[in-house]
Amino acid sequence: MKRLISPLLAAVILSPLVIGTGCEDSDPVPQAVLEQASKPPENSLRAPTTQDLLTGHRSRTILLPIPVSLEMPPGWGPDRRTGMPNLILGYTPSGGEVSIQLIPRTPLHQKDLDILVAASRKEMAANPGKILKSELRPLGTAQVFEHQRVGDPAPLTIYDKNNKPHESIESYFEWTLDVLVPHEDGIQDNQIAFLGLTKSQYDKDKDFLNGVMSTLQYVTAGESAAAGTTTAPATPATDAVMTTRPAPNTPATPIKP
Repeated sequence: MKRLISPLLAAVILSPLVIGTGCEDSDPVPQAVLEQASKPPENSLRAPTTQDLLTGHRSRTILLPIPVSLEMPPGWGPDRRTGMPNLILGYTPSGGEVSIQLIPRTPLHQKDLDILVAASRKEMAANPGKILKSELRPLGTAQVFEHQRVGDPAPLTIYDKNNKPHESIESYFEWTLDVLVPHEDGIQDNQIAFLGLTKSQYDKDKDFLNGVMSTLQYVTAGESAAAGTTTAPATPATDAVMTTRPAPNTPATPIKP
């Protein structure tokens, strides 16, 4: 599997994301993630085949620590290489990997959300080649704000399956989905953020990745309790496998290391 690294990676994934602009800085990415991003892939991690990814059984899984569930393709699950419980590692049909961070964020006021969404849509109208999506839509009894932005081209190192580095120029693809849930007198923001994804990789796997993300569902507290889950803080835990749990009434598929 190919893995992407760059000295700019930390700057990209630490930069303020749209939904947080004007309210807070983005949550810092753990040091373990940054260290792993600078290493070639570990051959001990067996990736699923393309056929597995496209036609294999998918298990609907609750993604702790945020209240959502996703139909996970074979091989998708907690990133055991970093040991961080709020990171999901996934594989794609083109032979790449994707990393997804689950981030509980500070609640917003409705007026702040309205301003941020309006500003994002204005930016999209002014820069349609850079802002590819800025969409607020229902997600059950919650809402989701999806934002896609193409970054500027920058040098990037790609390691092939033989751990041989190759230099190229790539544009990072910033993709976030903020699940917005009413909370007291505000709105709780639960963010799903792709880390280190490039535009070229997205173009190769966009049908597959959009298909996976289209299965996103908001999970109420009652549904989470029925599955035997509890919301956990986004901090390192002893057992990273506890990041995900099967959703209610859904047969679970073991997450292979």
